[in-house]
Amino acid sequence: MTEEQEKLANETKLVVHGEADAETSGAEPASENDEEDWEAEDIPLLEPGATIARHYEVLEILGRGGSSVVYKAKHNIMHKIVAVKVLLPDRRPDSRVVKRFQQEARAVSKLEHPNILKVNEFGLDENGQPYLIMDYVDGLPLSSIVKNAGTMPKDRVLNLVSQIAQALSHAHAQGIVHRDLKPSNIIVVNKDGSESVRIVDFGIAKINAPEMSGNTLTQTGEIFGSPLYMSPEQCLGKPVDGRSDLYSLGCVMFECLTGHPPYQAASHLETLMQHVQGDPPEFPKTFDPVLQAFIMKAIAKNPDNRFQTADDFLNGLINWQGGSGARSTPPPLPVLGGSDIHRNDSRQSFLKRPGMLPAIGLIVLLVVIFTYSLASMPSGNSAIEEARQETVKFSTDYGVWYQYASLLGDANQPAKAEGAYRKVTELNPKYAEGWDGLGWALNEQGKLSEAEFAYRKATEIEPNWFDGWYGLGCVLNSQGQFKKAQDAFRDAIKADPQNADGYYALGDALESDGHNAEAIKAFRDALKLKPDYSDVWNRLATLLAKTGDTAGSREAWSHVR
Repeated sequence: MTEEQEKLANETKLVVHGEADAETSGAEPASENDEEDWEAEDIPLLEPGATIARHYEVLEILGRGGSSVVYKAKHNIMHKIVAVKVLLPDRRPDSRVVKRFQQEARAVSKLEHPNILKVNEFGLDENGQPYLIMDYVDGLPLSSIVKNAGTMPKDRVLNLVSQIAQALSHAHAQGIVHRDLKPSNIIVVNKDGSESVRIVDFGIAKINAPEMSGNTLTQTGEIFGSPLYMSPEQCLGKPVDGRSDLYSLGCVMFECLTGHPPYQAASHLETLMQHVQGDPPEFPKTFDPVLQAFIMKAIAKNPDNRFQTADDFLNGLINWQGGSGARSTPPPLPVLGGSDIHRNDSRQSFLKRPGMLPAIGLIVLLVVIFTYSLASMPSGNSAIEEARQETVKFSTDYGVWYQYASLLGDANQPAKAEGAYRKVTELNPKYAEGWDGLGWALNEQGKLSEAEFAYRKATEIEPNWFDGWYGLGCVLNSQGQFKKAQDAFRDAIKADPQNADGYYALGDALESDGHNAEAIKAFRDALKLKPDYSDVWNRLATLLAKTGDTAGSREAWSHVR
C-alpha cells in the first residue's frame, strides 16, 4: 500500500457498496468484499407464495444487493403488483438500519417525478424487519444493458442521461442528494419502443431539510457509496452536495459510451484513490471531442470545476446535441495585448515542429495550386471559401487541414475554423498546434470549458510550449479560475522567459485575484522585455493609480501611445 493509500485509509472509514448487477442494492453499508460474501454464501431467500408484512405475496425475486433484497409481490386484497424491499435474512435490523430504511421512505416521499421510483409505504413486519413498498416497473437495470451491449449509441445515452439529470434536478431542488447513483440503481423501462428511466435506492441519500437536521446516520470520515462512481469528495468522506451526484452521472455516461467505468482498479481502495488523484480516463481515439470535453467537465475532481447544477448539466447536453435551449455562457476571453500574437505565433510555428519536414513538399505544391486557383477566380468571400473547401476536400493530410483552419481564423470565422481544427486533431491527435488552434476557435465562440480541454491537450503533448500554456491561462482567467490561470501563465513564462505576453497575462490574473503588488511586478517584467508595450503601460498606470501611487501612474501614462 502506497503512502497516499495509507493516508486515505487512516483518514477515512471504508464503508462502501459492492456493485451488484441487480435492480437495486442494499442501503446498509457493506465491507470491501461484501458482495462476494453474499454471492458465495447460499443465503435462503423467500420463495414464491411467502408473505411479507401480512398482505404482500411474494411472486419472484427482482434483485439483491449487499444487505437487502427486492421482491415482486402482489397485495392479497387489492391484487396490486408492487416491489417490496427487505433486509437479507442474515442481517440484523439494528436501529441504524431501520432509520436508513425510514430515511429512504422519507426522502422519496418528498419527490414527485416520473423518473424517480415512488415509495408508497414504510413499516416493520411482525419480526421487526423494516420493509419498503414501491411501485413496480417492468424494466431492466442500466447495468445489465451496458453489460450486454458493451457500448450504447450516443442518441440513446443522451435520452436516458437527460431524464436522469431532470430527476436529479428535482431531487436537488428538494434538498436531497442521492449519493449512490450508478447503473444498477437506474431502471430502464421500454414501452412501445420509447425508453424511460426510474432512479431507485435513496437509502443513503443526504437530506438537507430542517426536519432531518438532527438525524445523523453516517459518522465523520465514513465513506458511503459505490467506489466505481463516487466523487473525490465522497471518496474522502467530505460533505457532498448535488455536484457529487453529477460526477456520478458523468461516470455512468462514460461507462455507457465506452463500455467500462472511468476508474477501475484491483481493489475498492485503489479505485477511490484514482477518483481522488488519478490521471484523467482515456477515451477511444474516435470519441467525439466535444462530448469528451463535456464528460471531463462532469467528472472534474474539483467540484467548482464541474457543472454546478443539474440544469447546467442539461443545458450542456442540449448544446452537445446541437439543439437550442437556455445556457449560461461565460463571457468571451478578454483581449490581452498579445492575444493576436499568440494565435499567429502558433500558426507560424507549424513548419518548425518536429516531424513536419516530410509534409512540406506536399503542402507547398497544394499552396501553389491553391494560389493559382484563387488568382483565376472572381473576388469575394464566397469564391474564396469555395476554393478552400475544394482544396481540403481531396486531402487527408492534417497539415493541409491546419493551413485551411488558419485561413479561416485569419478571416475571423472561428465556427468554421473549429470544424477544420477538429479535423486536424482527428487526423493527428498528437499534433499540439491542432489542439491549440481548436482551443482558440472554441474560446472565440465563448465555449470556454471545451477550449480549456483543448488547451490542456496541447500542453500534455508539448509541455514546454509557450502557446499552449498561454491559451490555457487565458481561458482559465476568463472562467474566474485566477489561481490556476496564474500557474498556467507561469508555465508559459518557464517555456519562453523572453516573451513579454506571458508576464502581461500573469499580471492580469494576479490583479484579478487581488494581488496588486505582484501584478505590478509582472507588468514591469513585461515592459523590461518590451519597453514600447503600450497596452501594458496602460494597465500599469491604471493599477498604480488604484493603489495610490499617483507619481508612478503619471509616469506610466506618459508611455501610453
